[in-house]
Amino acid sequence: MRMFQISPDSLGLFSFKHDDPLKDSEGLRHHAGAFMKTLGEAISYVSDADVMRMKLSDLAVRHASYGVDVTDLDHVGRCLIYTMEKTLPRREYNP
Repeated sequence: MRMFQISPDSLGLFSFKHDDPLKDSEGLRHHAGAFMKTLGEAISYVSDADVMRMKLSDLAVRHASYGVDVTDLDHVGRCLIYTMEKTLPRREYNP
């Protein structure tokens, strides 16, 4: 939900953009789960930069076809950092 507070226009990129209330959207829940799964996969490749680069490059190409641009990715990064700051104990996350 933070993503749509930071960048309300980004909601238009998603299939669940008309779901009301958004916080109860099955589409949003599914996408959030897919995002977390992909994030976990990316982290699992951290020791193999070539594989991680290939996987993330494929993901970027796919998302570019949906109309996602670099600015949108910046918003995603900001939301991820915000979430980590709010949910992880300070000793586990220290930017």
